[in-house]
Amino acid sequence: SLAGDTQNIRLEPSTSSSIIGSLPSASYVGVIADGIYGGLSWAKIYYNNGVTGWIVTNYDGCFLSYDAAALKNNFPVINASDKVYLINSIIDYKKEVTAIDIEDGDITSHIEIISNNVNPSVVGVYQVTYKVVDSNNNTTTKTINITISDYIEKEALTSFQSFTYKSGDIYEVSGLIVVSGMNNNSEDIKQTFILRNMDTKEDYRFPLTNWKENYPFEFSNVGDDKPYDYSKGWFKSDVDLSSNSLPQGDYIAYVEITNGVYKASRVFHNLSYKPMTKRQTLQSGRGIYMEMNYFERSIPLNVSIRDNGLISDNPPINYDIMFNFFNKLEFVDEKLYIRGTSHNVGIDYNVNNEVVRTLILENNTTYERFTYDIGSISTGDYVVTLRATDGLDKTRVWYDANIDIKDLPKGTYTIYIKTQVGSFSDYGPLTDLSYRTFNSKMINDKNYIFQRIDSKRFRIELVIN
Repeated sequence: SLAGDTQNIRLEPSTSSSIIGSLPSASYVGVIADGIYGGLSWAKIYYNNGVTGWIVTNYDGCFLSYDAAALKNNFPVINASDKVYLINSIIDYKKEVTAIDIEDGDITSHIEIISNNVNPSVVGVYQVTYKVVDSNNNTTTKTINITISDYIEKEALTSFQSFTYKSGDIYEVSGLIVVSGMNNNSEDIKQTFILRNMDTKEDYRFPLTNWKENYPFEFSNVGDDKPYDYSKGWFKSDVDLSSNSLPQGDYIAYVEITNGVYKASRVFHNLSYKPMTKRQTLQSGRGIYMEMNYFERSIPLNVSIRDNGLISDNPPINYDIMFNFFNKLEFVDEKLYIRGTSHNVGIDYNVNNEVVRTLILENNTTYERFTYDIGSISTGDYVVTLRATDGLDKTRVWYDANIDIKDLPKGTYTIYIKTQVGSFSDYGPLTDLSYRTFNSKMINDKNYIFQRIDSKRFRIELVIN
């Protein structure tokens, strides 16, 4: 490229081939005829450091022809090499990428990325293409491979400490996760709280902060073959559960750790009854409901989030779930007939208590709710089997109702039952642990059928299509 200072060099008019002498500490990359002045011919020389001579041929008046090879302008060079990153890495695609031009020098700041198909969350080989242009519009491109590799999976050890509401849309989550069988004391350890949507399987990830001081205890594992340092395994962090960070839906909580090339994850479950805000309505009106799923072998912590609030804000009186079962669920004369029990451990349902019971059908896509009064009955068989008796009357745990749902819009609905006794109310999904079979029913050109979802605490859903 033509750059730098200029200097007039005198040439003899009759010379057919001349060598322009060396310029002090300079070289030139271009020669332009500058005209004839006072009978003398002049050429303007543009030069940069490096080259010391120039051959000019066939000079004739104001026209100057020259050796094209000597006037050559070099293309810039991009220095970039193939790279390998671990999955979910934060990648600086311009790191260690430089560009040099013989005439312009370091032009790294001019590098552009013109193509990049890298997905850091998916293992594979991808390409990134760089481009740089020098001051003489010479363009160079270079493509490199970016390999995203997976971690080596290991076993995780965890300890749940808390998952509690703080203020606004913020919860505090604390606990421990380590990669089993190795030291967990490196500064490059990264821990993540994950909420996995039960329907879409999409993960929503929240980075965790290391709990450096005054953590609950020094963790050790009796199954280790030797002592390991697990000191960097503790975490305590704020988690934003606003709609900006997380869409409404049903989730399972996990924690994950990466330690060098190793990764381990596990469901984040509260088996020791540590502090946990089971139900909370946020300032925005969004409702958060947490409960342990004792029907699953891994006993995961389920987190339900609804922008239209919760069916009930009352916190459960203990860590036992609400029991909602049925022994009749069928269509009779174009109405839904349902009979069963709905109750909590630790609540008295005697005949003198006022019991208000509601069936709620919640659309699984829009989360719109349709409510129906199903009351309670005080005659019939009231034998309710508990894992351990609470010594309280369960007479009015039963309900028996016919419901007209023929105007319900098409869609898939989760069936909830809410039961209120005095000032206390609780709710939960209708469940089936007996693996019943269901028949479909046509009502007003719509087909109604029930289905059991084993992965969601064996809950019953109504499908209308």
